[in-house]
Amino acid sequence: MLDPACGSGAFLVGMMNVLLEIYKVIFRHLNREMSDFELKKRIIGRNLYGVDVMRWAVHSAELRLWLSLMIESDLTIFDLRRSPLLPNLNLKLRVGDSLVQEIGGLNLKIRDGEISFPIKRRLADLKNEKEKYCNNDPTGKYKTEKLILNEEVSIFNDIIEERIIKLQKEKQYLNLPKLKTGNMYSDMATYKVADDTDKDKANQIKEIDNEVNNLNLVRIKLKEHKPFVWDIDFAEIFGEKGGFDIVIGNPPYVRQEKISPPNVNKSELTLEERREYKEKLISSVKNQFDKVPTIDRRSDYYIYFYFHGLSLLNKRGTFCFITSNSWLDVGYGASLQEFLLRHVPIFAVYDNQSTRSFEHADVNTIIALFGAPIKGRGDFPALSNIARFVVFKKPFEEAINTKSLLEIEEAKEVLTSDSFRVFPKKQEDLLEEGWEYPEPDVIAGSGATKQSQTKSHSEPCPELDSGVVSAFRKSKSALFKDKFLTGKYTGNKWGGKYLRAPDIFFKILEKGKGKLVSLSSVAYIEGYIHGFNVGDEFPKDYFIESLEDAKLILLDKYSPGVKLFGIKKQGNSRVIADLLFPRMIGSRFLVLLNKENILGQKFYKIILKDEFKDLKITLSLFLNSTIQILQNEVIMLSPWGMGALSVNSNDVKQIKVTISLKFNRKLFEKLFTREIKSIFEELGFQKCSTRNCNHPVHPYEYIKPEEVSFEKIIPDRREFDKIVFEALGLTEEEQLEVYRAVVELVKNRLVKAKSV
Repeated sequence: MLDPACGSGAFLVGMMNVLLEIYKVIFRHLNREMSDFELKKRIIGRNLYGVDVMRWAVHSAELRLWLSLMIESDLTIFDLRRSPLLPNLNLKLRVGDSLVQEIGGLNLKIRDGEISFPIKRRLADLKNEKEKYCNNDPTGKYKTEKLILNEEVSIFNDIIEERIIKLQKEKQYLNLPKLKTGNMYSDMATYKVADDTDKDKANQIKEIDNEVNNLNLVRIKLKEHKPFVWDIDFAEIFGEKGGFDIVIGNPPYVRQEKISPPNVNKSELTLEERREYKEKLISSVKNQFDKVPTIDRRSDYYIYFYFHGLSLLNKRGTFCFITSNSWLDVGYGASLQEFLLRHVPIFAVYDNQSTRSFEHADVNTIIALFGAPIKGRGDFPALSNIARFVVFKKPFEEAINTKSLLEIEEAKEVLTSDSFRVFPKKQEDLLEEGWEYPEPDVIAGSGATKQSQTKSHSEPCPELDSGVVSAFRKSKSALFKDKFLTGKYTGNKWGGKYLRAPDIFFKILEKGKGKLVSLSSVAYIEGYIHGFNVGDEFPKDYFIESLEDAKLILLDKYSPGVKLFGIKKQGNSRVIADLLFPRMIGSRFLVLLNKENILGQKFYKIILKDEFKDLKITLSLFLNSTIQILQNEVIMLSPWGMGALSVNSNDVKQIKVTISLKFNRKLFEKLFTREIKSIFEELGFQKCSTRNCNHPVHPYEYIKPEEVSFEKIIPDRREFDKIVFEALGLTEEEQLEVYRAVVELVKNRLVKAKSV
């Protein structure tokens, strides 16, 4: 069992305790006895491995394991004086960079090669000797750590030598003239040199020469300096088993702009050095998995740990990480999603709606459970696997038991209980949902020409509602030999759709077919105004900073929160928007209808296309409806532990709207000129304040979704919501389900932020 970013050893100690209980059960059935001290020492010596880039963290992990072992000891003072009590962990816990594996600037990939029997025997001996050294066994062959490290390097050099010999034999074979036989029925076979393969042979020989040169350089560099290298430091693991049985961990969360070489003074690093290290990270992933799609350079640090952690498994291994949930929904997660869908069995992705995992980290997390990458079976070996997205509604300690885990594992369709919901989804279907197909230049018989952009297979678009296009979609498998032969994977909202979305969300999409269109099809979405583009040094204009300052939907220069402030003239800062969509969303939400060309800082600009300019009020009504709040909770991400939804421009583009609303102008005037309250107050819950609150937990826990009723909702809110609901064909029962789902989602998000 390996933790590739072990830190102070919390996961190592946790796994030791899990293995301890398993050993006890097994020994009980075998009628064998062993004390907890002996069992823990055995587990530490045989099963636990860790790596961290920080030396102090590795020492902390050592101490933690020793302390967990000491509490089980009942040895006498005589026993302690007679032999060492604590195992030597220097060879089990290593200091080094888990991601960038270089010797003299050269990447390594040795572990996939074949190893001869003599070397396998040496690796088995080395494993036994390491265990003896760990346990301070006096019969051990190696009395010092240096002798074992020398043996590791010696074995690794021999593996390289074998690899070089094999490559040289391949080169000799390629240099032989390749002769091709004539027709087998001819009286005499005719032979000719296969000239058409000369170019391929030359390329293969060049690749072999390059690899041999690199391997020879590695041997030279090893004599000068030996950094941490998986293939050397844990050679016995890869040589004997092909990798680890379990890779588990909580890799560090570092935003992409802060990624830098480890153990270097961050203040002294140049931008070029940061970029160079990021390129090394990307190359290191490509070195392990040549089929990985292009990795987004905006990827956060933990994404690279996903790829490397998977590369360290043996073919029957299991991968388990707890990380930020961002990769499930953001653009940089697409490359990881695609790799997993193609090559890795996704066993489950677990989320907990009620509790955050870490008190001191402002990050919302998920637990990812995968199998080992499937190798050697084409480009799509994992598509038949069923991934399960699991949401727990109670704290893990209350929700998880043998019965619930078995129900989750066996679920073939959506399964809901008081404690959890599981959404099974075939990986092939997940890949197709996020696949973007190019439209044909001309759709047969329709006369429609292809637009310059491509449309997502999973998103309804107004120009794709015709029967001709539907027939095209259904017959695409006939047009293409393989449905993934053309187009590309652009990512999917796994967190929003399968972990956060309530059942009513899917009913809305189903009933909205042909009625709902992407906001990007009727409007352009422009970015927000950056902080360095506002200030007293710039010319002043009417300006509103954020959603917190806005009270009314209708925005003019007399609206609360509007002031004269300096905004840079150059660039896009002064682009005027028809509607302003907030960047951050708490319990209160509104989209501003920009009546008098007010500039908004922390808002995305929605600029209607010319042919849709008359839909300004219609879109404003829809975007301020409760259905839009439901979309926010599903589409937007809450990556920070403080509870707010963080919105990006792609989220706004993906919003589904309907442009066929009929409404009374008096209703519009009343709604747009009153203060918009929190969604809880809008739907009839009394404001809970510290002065008059008698509830045991303040301020959200008293809110119960089942108490929502049409009578309690603010009348004008209910009236304009009803216009949107009826346009989409929702029954009153389904409308009530929307309200209750919104209350539950917003409440869960905010309560979770306060849970630790």
